[in-house]
Amino acid sequence: SPNNMREKPNLKFLDHYVNQEPTLDIDYDSGAEIRRVSSHELPSSVLGMYHPTSHTIHIRNDLSQYQETFVRAHESAHAQGLIDEHRTDLHAASKVGYNLREMGRYSLAA
Repeated sequence: SPNNMREKPNLKFLDHYVNQEPTLDIDYDSGAEIRRVSSHELPSSVLGMYHPTSHTIHIRNDLSQYQETFVRAHESAHAQGLIDEHRTDLHAASKVGYNLREMGRYSLAA
């Protein structure tokens, strides 16, 4: 500028990035949206749940990566149409190489 004064930068464009909704997480096998939720948003001792009406997988946000990987694969099987819990466990185990339910102390809900 002619008077050598610096103009304040217009940072309004950053509002879009700062105030936007969290990026969607999609399960690419089923197309279901994945939402991480607090433990009080799911029934007691449930680590994950698939909601067919909204085509959404809910996974507790306090799981270890090890747990989340299995739960995500299990709930993805439900989102792909499997109903039987044993079959969804087998599907998940075939994807990730282990079965958390065999280790006990939790449940997954359809």
